[in-house]
Amino acid sequence: MKYYLFILFPFFMACEDSITLDVAKVSSIHYAFHDSSVPPQYHRSYDIKISRTDVHVTVDSYGDELANENYELSSEQFSDLINTINQSNLVSGAIKAEEGCVGGTSESLVINESNAQVYKGTIDNCGGTAIPSTFGDIKTVVNAIKALVPNLAELRK
Repeated sequence: MKYYLFILFPFFMACEDSITLDVAKVSSIHYAFHDSSVPPQYHRSYDIKISRTDVHVTVDSYGDELANENYELSSEQFSDLINTINQSNLVSGAIKAEEGCVGGTSESLVINESNAQVYKGTIDNCGGTAIPSTFGDIKTVVNAIKALVPNLAELRK
């Protein structure tokens, strides 16, 4: 009687395509920045929530609300943001800092179409964490979102 030993090597590959949004279906975009653990007078975390017609930003320091503002968003600005996202080839995922990293910041971006999540990305920033190119050009998208808040630097003071 012969016995055969088959060794199977499972290959786990995260092979996701980049998202392509339909401007008519995007219902919300939510970007959040969570500051590092620093004294309250320096700590500034903020949320930017975008709908088809407005941008809402809140800034806080350990839960104490420091700013809460709304800005109108034109359909052209909204379309431009969606075009920027589509050109950035975003792929959902999480970028984690190396273990043992203390004092870093984190960011998250969630995009919904017809109130269903189509993209979620998180980034732990600590000690120069690099964002792999396979995740797309997240920084360009984040900068475009921040640009929709004309006085973000002032609100974070």
